[in-house]
Amino acid sequence: MTPSVLTALLLTAPLVAHAAVPDIAAADASNVKIGRWDNVTGTTGVVCIHTAMLPGPAPMGSKWRLMCMERPHVAPYAVNAQTNQETTVEIDPWNGNFTTTHVLRNPFCSGHSLTADGRLLVIGGDEAANTINGAPFIIDGRNARRIYTPMHVFDGTQTAPANTWNLTLGDMAVNRWYPTVLTLADGTHMIVSGSTNNLDFAKPLTTNNPTYEYYPTRPGVWPKTVSALSRAYPFNLYPPAFQLPRTGKVFVFIGRESILIDPTTPASAEDDTTIPPLIRDAVHFMIYPYTPTVVILPLTIANNWTATIQVCGGTLTASNSSSSFCFQVLPEDPAPQWVDIDTMPFGKVMPDAVLLPDGKVFYTNGGAWGFAGGAAGEAYNSQPPAYESFLYDPNAAAGSRFTRVPDATVGRLYHSGALLTPDGRVVTTGNEEANWPDVVANRTNCMPFRQTPCLSPFEYRMELYSPPYLFLPNPPSITKPPTSLTITYGSSFDFIVNADPRAAAARVTMTRYASTTHSTNTDQRFVELEVLSRNPANNRVVVRAPKNGFVAAPGLWMLWVVAENGAVGKSVTVKIASGTATSVTVDPPLAATATSTGKASAAGRVEPVGRWVGVGVVTAVIGAMVLAVFSTFV
Repeated sequence: MTPSVLTALLLTAPLVAHAAVPDIAAADASNVKIGRWDNVTGTTGVVCIHTAMLPGPAPMGSKWRLMCMERPHVAPYAVNAQTNQETTVEIDPWNGNFTTTHVLRNPFCSGHSLTADGRLLVIGGDEAANTINGAPFIIDGRNARRIYTPMHVFDGTQTAPANTWNLTLGDMAVNRWYPTVLTLADGTHMIVSGSTNNLDFAKPLTTNNPTYEYYPTRPGVWPKTVSALSRAYPFNLYPPAFQLPRTGKVFVFIGRESILIDPTTPASAEDDTTIPPLIRDAVHFMIYPYTPTVVILPLTIANNWTATIQVCGGTLTASNSSSSFCFQVLPEDPAPQWVDIDTMPFGKVMPDAVLLPDGKVFYTNGGAWGFAGGAAGEAYNSQPPAYESFLYDPNAAAGSRFTRVPDATVGRLYHSGALLTPDGRVVTTGNEEANWPDVVANRTNCMPFRQTPCLSPFEYRMELYSPPYLFLPNPPSITKPPTSLTITYGSSFDFIVNADPRAAAARVTMTRYASTTHSTNTDQRFVELEVLSRNPANNRVVVRAPKNGFVAAPGLWMLWVVAENGAVGKSVTVKIASGTATSVTVDPPLAATATSTGKASAAGRVEPVGRWVGVGVVTAVIGAMVLAVFSTFV
């Protein structure tokens, strides 16, 4: 990574030593319609450039935790005194604690995914190194493979001590900086792209690594080259990737081109490039540094668990303002085509998209102008923050799918993230360009010279968005979880809810625990479950698990019930795993009973009316000068 052009130390303002998650307070009329933001008191300890959602203590409910990773603080900035220079922490926001963890191989600029047993696999990283008292403290992590074991492991069977890193997985044969990692149906992991070193556009571009491989390493010669990745260089970093629910092929989006890789064959490369390129003259390559966000929309009963890929945001070619454009493709269609859909109410570059338990998508974070990249404090690459946030409803009529919700209060520019929490909220973290007002005000004494009252670039605050469903009356809850919290594919299982399930459990959904960095999140997925019976006599609900790992990758998932009125309560954490399918008794059909928003099926199950249908579907004055230089990305 290239040092910042700043040459003086920043003075860091005092931070509160502990964090505290606010309760979901009583709603007012506006909260019911658009939700609410709340600040979490205190500090995350590190800048959450890489963030993973972790379960809390047993029983695995809503007391979530976070793992966060940052880059080492280098001159002109002082070392991170909060952590004694450690770059990774596990955060307990409920008790106001963070625990530092030491990882020798630098994980900044890595890719990651949550494993089938709920740990965090971290691949690649950065070359930056430092010493303490002459001894190596952090060393080059570009070809490293490592797994983090959190404080609380789902089933209690820990293969390593809690809060520790396993660095004995063996190194990769090649370096990977900004790779993508995803967990596959069989619990293994695909690793895609990642340059051999950080990009410096002031130097010859010789860092291309247009390959993919697996962990654990498969038999044969690896890694393998993908020509589409090679063609796209240097626009091939952090390519969004998702395993598709019908074929099991992995969809990889490389800014314009899309490829499908079949991980079920011994040595597959790009065996299907029938998806046409996504080229829109108004928008730059839709990948880092002109970063959009890409998500696989909810897999539901009504759309027969069909994959729809949605791309939103990025950078406009004419003005370098952020893009509001969104596009969709059905990659498993016989003749897939990219289509333009509703635009976001405001443009965003580096946004984050979060799948919510009611099937909507929450868009937040990002900048209003510019592009991703730069060392800490180089906010002239992108600013000001795009505080605007939106809900996207795939079931709404075209032209009305986005709804504006309250603006965030904490800016999230480069190196930020957002994740769904098990209590139904969205937590936002990170930002290494919090000094952007100094840039907008053209305070040259702050660039590069640090003088009071210049701003620190490092953002340690968390913010929580509570969606409207948390403020609706009569929130449902699972009062008795499944007997076994490890659920195998195709199994039926039951649980008890707090009220008549015909209303309290109108829908049952699952979302996967996730990790995110640089607007890239391969972990998250939404799957609606088939309800086999609802018994109002004892509030028992019987559902069927996803049929295989193509639909739902193994690992930790949040189990949700969505009430007839749209209310959502807290989730229960379960583990989806391979194994022999099991079954429970399905209650007999009830007499057909219509409800206010639904109708009973022949089996007595309430099927809501209007269910999901198949989803076919501030420019800165210094901007032009800065983009003409377009120097170092980090």
